[in-house]
Amino acid sequence: MVSTSFSLSTRSLQTAQADGSLMKLLKKLAKASLLVIDDFGLVAATGKQYRDLLEVLDDRHGQGATLLTSQFPVNQWHELTANLLLIVAFIHAAAALIHHYVWRDRLLERS
Repeated sequence: MVSTSFSLSTRSLQTAQADGSLMKLLKKLAKASLLVIDDFGLVAATGKQYRDLLEVLDDRHGQGATLLTSQFPVNQWHELTANLLLIVAFIHAAAALIHHYVWRDRLLERS
């Protein structure tokens, strides 16, 4: 297996949507051995972008590693979009794929 990694941003989703390469990008992301989603929630995303991300996470189930970082605690993610159902689905999909760690008092703890 070829080791590939991708870093995903809302800008890359916007660019792929605009130039017609979104489906190709989503397939690449689903097959990557490592997908990095850095600073989740820092930049506003559209409902479509959250649905695309949800599709990628669903397609990646059991396929590779996913690293998701955010400056927001998981219990505040519902404030990132007006579509509560969409963010709840995203949280459930992410929870199935990742381990949750939180910085507390300069220590990294698994929660």
